[in-house]
Amino acid sequence: MLHRILRASATIRVAALVAVLAGLACFRLGFLLTRTTLPDKSACADFAPFPNASFVDGTGCWAPRPHAPIRRAVVVIIDALRYDFAAWDPQFEARPDAVTPDWHFYRNKLPVLHNATNGHARLFRCRADPPTTTLQRLKAMTTGSLPTFIDMSSNFGSDEIAEDSIPYQVHAAGANLTFMGDDTWMGLFPRYLAHAWPFPSFDVWDLDTVDNGVVTHIYDELAKDNWHVLVGHFLGVDHVGHRYKPAHPTMPVKLRQLNGVLVKLTEELPDDTVLIVLGDHGMDAKGDHGGDSVEETDTALWMFSKTNIFSSSTVADTVNQIDVVPTLSLLLGLPIPMENLGSIIPDVFPDLHAARTVNARQIRRYIDRYSEIAPDLREHVPRLRKIADPLEFMKATLEACRSVWAQFHTPGMVAGIALMLLGLIVLIASLRSEIRGEAAKWTAVAAAPAIIYAANSFILYEDALFFYLLQSALVVAAVRAPAHRAALMVAMIANMAAFQITVCREEQIGCRNTFHTTAVGTWVGFAALIAKTWWSTGATWRTRILGALLVAYWLVEEEFAGTIDRVWPVWIARMHVALVSVFSIMHRRGQREGTLLLYCLLAQFHRPVGMLALWAADMTLTALPAPAHPMSHVAAHCLIRFAYFASGHQATLSSIHWSVGHTGMYTTNFVLSPIAVALNTVGHVIPLVAAVPSPWALVALETVHLIGSSAMAMHLRRHLMVWKVFAPRWMLSGLLLVTVAGVAVVLPSLLMAVSDVVLDRVLEVLAPHTPPGRPESFHEC
Repeated sequence: MLHRILRASATIRVAALVAVLAGLACFRLGFLLTRTTLPDKSACADFAPFPNASFVDGTGCWAPRPHAPIRRAVVVIIDALRYDFAAWDPQFEARPDAVTPDWHFYRNKLPVLHNATNGHARLFRCRADPPTTTLQRLKAMTTGSLPTFIDMSSNFGSDEIAEDSIPYQVHAAGANLTFMGDDTWMGLFPRYLAHAWPFPSFDVWDLDTVDNGVVTHIYDELAKDNWHVLVGHFLGVDHVGHRYKPAHPTMPVKLRQLNGVLVKLTEELPDDTVLIVLGDHGMDAKGDHGGDSVEETDTALWMFSKTNIFSSSTVADTVNQIDVVPTLSLLLGLPIPMENLGSIIPDVFPDLHAARTVNARQIRRYIDRYSEIAPDLREHVPRLRKIADPLEFMKATLEACRSVWAQFHTPGMVAGIALMLLGLIVLIASLRSEIRGEAAKWTAVAAAPAIIYAANSFILYEDALFFYLLQSALVVAAVRAPAHRAALMVAMIANMAAFQITVCREEQIGCRNTFHTTAVGTWVGFAALIAKTWWSTGATWRTRILGALLVAYWLVEEEFAGTIDRVWPVWIARMHVALVSVFSIMHRRGQREGTLLLYCLLAQFHRPVGMLALWAADMTLTALPAPAHPMSHVAAHCLIRFAYFASGHQATLSSIHWSVGHTGMYTTNFVLSPIAVALNTVGHVIPLVAAVPSPWALVALETVHLIGSSAMAMHLRRHLMVWKVFAPRWMLSGLLLVTVAGVAVVLPSLLMAVSDVVLDRVLEVLAPHTPPGRPESFHEC
């Protein structure tokens, strides 16, 4: 009977969890929408006065080419070329000792962009739309369209671009596009590259293979006459940022190499060719990108030609990145891609009004066609059609599209929240027998912070909020349990030390980024690693071996990076993970050693300074009077968030440690790399959930926070900070719920179901031989 009751209770809880997850999926469909992609392609016949003209014969399709001698283009993409890497700073040259120390690594390292910036060249600040990831930026730079928020999820799966683009137009015109560099292009335009030399792009340790490959081919191809557009995509600057950071001695070396490349290109550039140098995105102080900070969105655009193509009267200091698309199209006499929303760069066109008129007609045609297929823009089209000035029309259309493609499906979001509420109510009802008295009060205290999602300022300082909540709970526990007071005080001191390790959000005023800058924290992390694996409770010869390997690995990574051959960290990491697996199978010393083995595995994917939070979390849970202490699951809930923030993360996409995906690997593995990043991001959840007696209570708490963040994301969906603050925080809530449910509920339930089936089958086989008076089935036991 007891077995049947427990099974029925578990079934109800699983059903409640399924309702919550279904609600999460439903809310996602209403909150993170994508725009409709049109199948249409622009053609010369679309507009007069040149319906029968072509690119190859030298006439322009929709308008005469503004500079008749220019018929070809060389496009050099320097991945992560931040604007201040390219801009010339005379103050830096005059008083290099009076500027920010970091500037010495990247300021004024591309003098060619300054020396040649005269009547034949021009440098622009080029502003990219978020998300600032390579795939989405390449899509924008070739189609002129606006990627939506959810498009970032495809950054590691470069499916072919089906919409109209410059590579398609070059191919359709019977011309040739020659490419060399980042192999992402092969996935995006597999049919439109006449000649291609791709090189692997995801190995951030490799600073030179892609760049050297481009250099090997670009000059030979430049001398030929069999291409119309030549593209070279350099990756070294981006990889320096990911592997180290922009303020690192390797950065000036890489920038000087690229300066030499550009000098030679300007010297050997044919007279009929325009050279366009631009970055796809920038990078922040940590070398990461993906968000919308100025350092990530502001890139450089430099145009050069031996023929003077620039107007002396019109100067645009800042342009949108998508403005490159109509500018290059009309320069070469190509049709502007169908879905382009960019405006021509005025400096290049002598007859500015005529060029803007053609540009505006293309955009008007696009929104008219889009409104026929999708409802997103229909309410804006009548207003936009009344704008007579081409420039004002294009600006208004761009702003309308930016706002519309943040449109939401409100019924879907409401239905999702309703499903999550239903699941939560059922889950709470099933937990009433387990969470009672003081435990219920503490659970309510842990659920109360869900209200913070109503204000962006609370979200920005969420790391501090949960730290203080955790410490307050431990103070209460220490007062009530004098016998455990010393252990709890030590745990609180450890938490305070880990709290000093921070990764700052752009909006956190006065914050100091200690995760990436403190040497003291790194060495304290080493000390904690040795102490936990050698002398803590449960430490054995196995954990000591693993601790020694971890110290060796992180010494190579942290202290000797760039001076030791990469084979050493790769094989040390592989040996460590293999030994963790073997020792996990061998160990017979109880749960404590198993927990230490798990922490050793996580330490492989966390910097020592980041592991301080995980060690502190382990000390906190073991310091509580008993595993079934009323506040154990509340402490675990707070520690899940505290350890997330103190291990080098924030509720932002740019704080994800993508470089961890190369641990123990020479290049990206599309199975193992995501696992490594997941262990770094939410791996700390595993030991914390395993340490509490009631994991379903954790699921309920995470559901409360998910509902809170979902409700506020829906309510504030028109807030200025929706994509910067509320949407990433909602995504983190969903990720934590899915992780906690997977660790605590789904996996054990599956294992239990499988074991029940096996046991029932065994008992069926043994049933004919059951002695009299014995139960005939396992369920009667």
